[in-house]
Amino acid sequence: MWRPISTPRNMTLNFYPENELLSKGIAALVAEMQWSSFTILYESTESLAKLKNVIKLNVRKDLPIIFKQIVPGTDYRAVLKQVRNYTENTIILDCEFDNILPILEQAKEVNMLQYHNRYFITNLNAHTIDYRVLNV
Repeated sequence: MWRPISTPRNMTLNFYPENELLSKGIAALVAEMQWSSFTILYESTESLAKLKNVIKLNVRKDLPIIFKQIVPGTDYRAVLKQVRNYTENTIILDCEFDNILPILEQAKEVNMLQYHNRYFITNLNAHTIDYRVLNV
């Protein structure tokens, strides 16, 4: 009886775009919105790599981009209060999916979810969150 030999093959499908393409896409959206200054809240150096093309958009030196690192799983209010004291109300948030709501909940506690605050959340799964829990 003939038995074919099958060699197991490892296969992986990745539907997540590579950082360079994601960076270009985010930069294109920020440019389209004509944001000349903003604050970047990020968790890791990998976040900065993802946002490198956004950082290159900063052509006006009189309107600097502000960078604030947030440490996952901590009280974010101290950093958020610092950001609140800046005149800039546009925030690009790059964090893990599980940290989005806790950060926004604490932003609400420090009055940073007002009508004049603008957030760009870079996580590609952010659309799956039920933001109604924020009651804004």
